[in-house]
Amino acid sequence: MPSPSSSRSPTGGVVIALWALGVVLAVQVLEGHILQPMIQSRTVQMHPAVVMLAITAGASVAGIIGMLLAVPLTAAAFGVFSEIRKNYAAGPQKSSYEAGGASS
Repeated sequence: MPSPSSSRSPTGGVVIALWALGVVLAVQVLEGHILQPMIQSRTVQMHPAVVMLAITAGASVAGIIGMLLAVPLTAAAFGVFSEIRKNYAAGPQKSSYEAGGASS
């Protein structure tokens, strides 16, 4: 009487495990390199490439904590620069003193 394990090839389990590993890796790559930047870029209104660069720079500077803080800090920097640029494009603002509002 043959044993139950002899009816299957010993490499069958390895092949199934490799397929499972491949599927998990494919899903992780898809999520990490495509979906996450697209979702975060829509949330913080930045281009997905900027999000990826920020995450990469944050990882190289501070590891996992840097990755977590990279997108919010980049979004904040974009906001600050946008306000500065908007105020600079509007030209210098006259104060009430320069406009003749102060009495002497």
